[in-house]
Amino acid sequence: MDITYGLKVKLLGLLLLVGSISVIYLSFLIIFFNFKINIGAINLSPIFIKVINFGIILIIFGYLAYVGIIMILSRK
Repeated sequence: MDITYGLKVKLLGLLLLVGSISVIYLSFLIIFFNFKINIGAINLSPIFIKVINFGIILIIFGYLAYVGIIMILSRK
C-alpha cells in the first residue's frame, strides 16, 4: 500500500489543522467557561494554559529574533 507524497502532506496538514483547532477550543473552554481538566486529584487546566501561553510567546519572539537576524545580515 503506497501512499503518494502529496497525500501524505495533505494528511499531515489535516492532522495539524485538527490538532490546532482542538488546542484552541480547549484553551477557550478553560479561559472563558472555567473548564477543568482533572487527572485524579491533579487539576491540569492551569498547567495547560501556562504551556500554551509559553508556546505563543516563544513563537512570537522567536520569529522576531529571526527577523532581526535577517535585518542584520541584509546587504542593503
